[in-house]
Amino acid sequence: MESKQEDILIQKVKNLYYNCKIKECIQFIEDDHEKRGSYCHQILQIYKGLSQFKAQLINEAFDTFENLIMENKQLKGNKVDELDVLAVIFYQLETQYFHVPKAEQYNSNLLQICELYREQNEFLDSYQKGVYLYGKGLYFFIETSREGIDEKCIKYMEEALNYQNWFNEEIIITLAWCCFIGHKFDLSCKWFNKIYEVNPKFPSLANNFALACEQIGDLPKAEKLYLEEMEVRWFNQVIINNLSLFYGEKMNDQEKQKFYQEKLINLKPITARICHYHGIYLNKKGKQQEAVQLFKQGIEIDPSYVANYEQLSEIYSVTDIQNSIILIEKCIEMYPNDGCLYTSLGRRYDVLQDRQKAIEAYTKSIQLKNYQEYKVYSNGRLSYQHYYQQNYPQALREIFKACSFKKSNTMLDHYSSYCWVLCQIQKFPLKEIIQIINEQSGLVITRFEQFANKSKDKNIKSLYLVKLDYLRTILFIISYRKYVENFLAFKNDILYWDLFID
Repeated sequence: MESKQEDILIQKVKNLYYNCKIKECIQFIEDDHEKRGSYCHQILQIYKGLSQFKAQLINEAFDTFENLIMENKQLKGNKVDELDVLAVIFYQLETQYFHVPKAEQYNSNLLQICELYREQNEFLDSYQKGVYLYGKGLYFFIETSREGIDEKCIKYMEEALNYQNWFNEEIIITLAWCCFIGHKFDLSCKWFNKIYEVNPKFPSLANNFALACEQIGDLPKAEKLYLEEMEVRWFNQVIINNLSLFYGEKMNDQEKQKFYQEKLINLKPITARICHYHGIYLNKKGKQQEAVQLFKQGIEIDPSYVANYEQLSEIYSVTDIQNSIILIEKCIEMYPNDGCLYTSLGRRYDVLQDRQKAIEAYTKSIQLKNYQEYKVYSNGRLSYQHYYQQNYPQALREIFKACSFKKSNTMLDHYSSYCWVLCQIQKFPLKEIIQIINEQSGLVITRFEQFANKSKDKNIKSLYLVKLDYLRTILFIISYRKYVENFLAFKNDILYWDLFID
């Protein structure tokens, strides 16, 4: 086929995709059996994979992208062009929506191909810097999304928009999602709206925009957007479940929640994700045995979908702790670098009062990539394990580590009381407590002030104000020694008396 005809073919595929005619797009590409040029073939496969993701044909989408990436490598060897990079970008982006740990697992591949592309093409006329910047931005987003996104991801993507890219809409959608995950909800809505004003049918746009609108409290707009997405993607299990959650949790409309859950469970074919979503709904409604059967069915349908193992393990943690542990360990086999799974494992060993195994699991959960709230929780539980073993110094260190996270505010009242208990233990001298405080830095100073301000108990309030004074004094001495003392010509034993004179 001539190049002009291939351009027409590509444009038709793009029109189908960007007008959210997802199933038609997949079918059109699959029905095309002509031998295509390399560029045309790659573009068609990219849009086929994207369409499969949007149709929730997840395993098929993985296969499409993985086959394309492998084909490109076999055809070009170590040579990399912009379509090679974009294939990995879109694969990683959609994987991140589906399962963050899976995207993290392969994120180094994205960085590698971005740098190869820059090294090989930077000084060529064909070089598209926007591709490189988009890839680097996405890399930093995936790398840091669970623990507070690195602002570099936003800067890279904003810079990428300065170039004439045919995929600028994808960059803007990704930017909006970065802002959403980074809790910049107003900015997220601004970016989503930028695309919505031009093309409200952009796949997934209305759904993701609705999520952001929920966060800023604009529920009427969120409802409107969800229903718009339902019109064009009525077959999508995520949309149906989101609508169900919206009506049940935001609008307190249990009838509509039930209506959409029935619509969800009646989708054909039933998938592991449907089993997961509907199982959670049943469990919350007190139908635990029905939920258990659905989670088991989901595992049979797709043994690689970890969410069903996790939900089943959570139920078993009350009635069958050993089986609960086995299920979490199966998840760890699939995703050994997911810190969340080790947090869950630590909780199971907590139930068994196996202190050492709990310590090992919680320590691992902190070392690996994990959501901040789980790291805060794990540090807190680590502290308790050391407390039970009468290792009070380490218990205090761990609770201070928990306080160093930005998102630990909800636990402050509890931590205040717990620290009070630790500091009152007779076998734990004040001198050692001050020494441990001296090891701390960063947000812990702010935390002491918050402990004091939040405490209703005057004794606890006084304790933390005293500890704060101790900490400030120690920091003054450290600063004095580091930045002043060495520049003084005269030094003697009364050098620091001024710190204690009233």
